Amino acid sequence: MTNRTYRYFKGEVLYPFGFGLSYTKFSYKWVTPPLKSYAENDTIQLSLMVSNVGKLSGDEVVQAYIVYPGGDKLPLKELHQFKRLMIENNSDRMITMNIPISSLLKWNDEKAGLKLYPGEYQLIVGSNSLDQKLLTKFKIN
Repeated sequence: MTNRTYRYFKGEVLYPFGFGLSYTKFSYKWVTPPLKSYAENDTIQLSLMVSNVGKLSGDEVVQAYIVYPGGDKLPLKELHQFKRLMIENNSDRMITMNIPISSLLKWNDEKAGLKLYPGEYQLIVGSNSLDQKLLTKFKIN
């Protein structure tokens, strides 16, 4: 899959995955950031406030991406949650997302099965695959 789809592509793109035009601007702020460490049976829970700081009402698609620790055949990043919101201008909306750690399991050739790779991961929240409005790191042991 090298250099195919946003998950494995290392080059520069004209329009990133999830890109969309808007007539307004949005800002993000953590309400409840994720924890710093997780085990296989845990769930990443996060809450954030999305504010329409522009002059017009508009839709925003909030996207949560996971960046995997370096490893052979692991994606560079992967979309795990998204929510579409309609927000009036000068208004806020709080959203909550849940990402089960079990959804981070990836195929392992040596094991001939799914494996949870230990290491440091990143959670990036933004409006497309290159946008980084919120960023946090967490570990899986």
